[in-house]
Amino acid sequence: MKTEKYTNILMQIQNTYYKTMKKARSLKFVTYVALSAICLLSSVFMIYLISSTKILSNVNQLSTYSFKKTARNKDFFIGVFSECNSTERRDIIRTWVSYFEDEDLMDVRFILDHDEKCMKQLHQENTKRRDLVFVRTKKQGYYNLIHKTQATLFYAAELKENYKYVIKTDDDAIVRWDMLKDFLLARHKDLSQNVYFGFMKYNQVIHTKGKYDNTPYFQDVHTNTYPPFANGPMYGISMSAAKVLNEYNKIYPLPMWEMEDTTVGHWMTMLRPLRLHIDKYAEYGLKCWSDRIIFHPFKNATNMIRFMDTYNGADMEEPCKYFVRGLVPRQ
Repeated sequence: MKTEKYTNILMQIQNTYYKTMKKARSLKFVTYVALSAICLLSSVFMIYLISSTKILSNVNQLSTYSFKKTARNKDFFIGVFSECNSTERRDIIRTWVSYFEDEDLMDVRFILDHDEKCMKQLHQENTKRRDLVFVRTKKQGYYNLIHKTQATLFYAAELKENYKYVIKTDDDAIVRWDMLKDFLLARHKDLSQNVYFGFMKYNQVIHTKGKYDNTPYFQDVHTNTYPPFANGPMYGISMSAAKVLNEYNKIYPLPMWEMEDTTVGHWMTMLRPLRLHIDKYAEYGLKCWSDRIIFHPFKNATNMIRFMDTYNGADMEEPCKYFVRGLVPRQ
């Protein structure tokens, strides 16, 4: 429908163009050139608008099957990035989510590549669970992360449910969702204000070689450091921000680079959001204290299960033994 609308507008512009040119031939040469340029630029813009709409639909082509019906006005839409063979981790995350009694807190969807090799197996899982979302793009794995992130944000923005926040996380992370809600309630008072939260990083140098090589970004932005961005394992934005980015992308496609967390940071800079730094983050060498909100990474599913089995919401001494650095249990 949108494409037909833009096509009709384009035809009207073209008709106006030809009529204007007939009248302009009797005018001075400068006036003729100016009117010609205005009409041609308008036509080019409308053609671009139509093509960008098609690009968006291709990038965000999702296969979702039928989801379980959910209540409206929940706090979190959570997209958990997962892989084909991570069935056990997905089951662990489902169990972990059930620990939180507030039914209006969140909906969880697992975001996966649309891999034909796995679809039979995943279809069987989704027939039972109905919580898988598949993203179809040309690339898969690490280089597909930004496409999966964009699809997650825009998919949530198009849903009828009125979520407050859209969150991206990984299936090797555990998040204490009740504490995250309390964190946001204390700091994000105006829900109409765009907000961006996570373990924020500032003044990070853009690498042009090595593991974190992001030369294309460096060449595009012509600066030595990234804008502020939230670290990859868990971050989120307000639904108001997701909707703005979604609508903006329909007119002018957002730039895409391979490093998804820094790319989202670049997008959010345009919105001048309220940035909320979550320092209560247990990762690698950081302390596993009782006030931690995010735990990442768990290198194996067994340790995630033991963490949950010993979790009581308060004393974290026992669960922290199973939060790992590499494959060595924490003491």
